[in-house]
Amino acid sequence: MPGLAVSGGMQNETAERSTLFGLPKFMFPMGKRRRTIEAVIAGARFQRETPDHRVETAKVISVNDDGLGIPHVRYELEIQKQTAFTRVNAGYRSLALETFAQIYQPVV
Repeated sequence: MPGLAVSGGMQNETAERSTLFGLPKFMFPMGKRRRTIEAVIAGARFQRETPDHRVETAKVISVNDDGLGIPHVRYELEIQKQTAFTRVNAGYRSLALETFAQIYQPVV
């Protein structure tokens, strides 16, 4: 019987490790984007360059599930034009975690 308790405990521990933001890890992509998803935490910064040569910097405020259990990233967006030193605070935004990870890359 003690062997069953240990085995059951391992299964629960494995189940806990196989989730990300409360959802099964298999629902998230492998490789680079998965590392990006795992890096999305409050305070982290991400960037992307738009086709019109603007740099968008997103500072993560929080990651929370919506009413359907889909994780969303709430972030503050700052836009800077590369040809000028003008920065604009574009306010707070929200995107699904999966979409956020597709668009933005971690700032190194």
